[in-house]
Amino acid sequence: MAAPTLPTLTSITTEGLKKARIATPSAAQLTRAQDEWMNEIKNDIAVLFGGRKLVFLQTERVLALTDGLQKYSQPTDYFSNLSMQILDGSTQGIAQAGGANTITLAATETVTTDAMIGMEIAVTGGTGANQIGQCTGYNENTKVATVSPAWAVNPAIASTYMIVSSYNNVTEAPVWDLARSPINTERGLPSKWMPIGDNDNGEFFLLPLPYRNETGKVYVLKQRYYADLMELDLAGTLMGTLYKRWRNMWVQGVYAKSLQTWDESKAPEAIKQYNAMIRAVISQELYGSDISNLQIVLEDY
Repeated sequence: MAAPTLPTLTSITTEGLKKARIATPSAAQLTRAQDEWMNEIKNDIAVLFGGRKLVFLQTERVLALTDGLQKYSQPTDYFSNLSMQILDGSTQGIAQAGGANTITLAATETVTTDAMIGMEIAVTGGTGANQIGQCTGYNENTKVATVSPAWAVNPAIASTYMIVSSYNNVTEAPVWDLARSPINTERGLPSKWMPIGDNDNGEFFLLPLPYRNETGKVYVLKQRYYADLMELDLAGTLMGTLYKRWRNMWVQGVYAKSLQTWDESKAPEAIKQYNAMIRAVISQELYGSDISNLQIVLEDY
């Protein structure tokens, strides 16, 4: 038996409307369900039921830093931070080519296969910039490195890269530390980040400000964070994961909201079931709710 087809925005809204006895939803009805009700469901999860920090909203971004630039923007879908690291590596160069899951390092590169396997390669500039992949294979003769996962955008000739050799944790500090610091123009490897205003206000400072003073070499920021459910594209990859994970809840939400419009007598019970589904989803998806995450350490005193 073939695997079932993964749910999509269209299939979920169509099924929700069919449950409301709209056998053949019109284009206008589907548009309303997708543009209005699905966003209302996201709002219900995130705001009304406190589902902003769910396991499946954890994501990351990679960003090549600019020498001398201290202030950076948060990702457009940012809600709150998990961790931040500055990646460094002495081996940085200009690629000869790239493919779906490969990058061809500079012809003069002397790194060996044994040294490369398991290392992360960050694309720091040019085509495919701000991506990272782990090296799973390397040919010293052709200089072709195979990486996993595959690139979202293939690097190409003249893309710059860095082979990561160190990971440096960056700790959060209040922004007033920057204002009262006598060394707020200190340059070097950043060790602190300072959100401007609230964590989700959109920008942050790094201290010391990034500075390598080496031609063609940069630091790279690796940031893990919770994505803001309200900012996710309804047709995007992460939402596709949530459709698969919570299919019945999305369908029930569209069904319940359609009844509020077209059959108010049945709406209260449908809304009750919908709310119960959201509570169940959140209780299971909050980080740490799975008892397998628990660790017990026994010590002698």
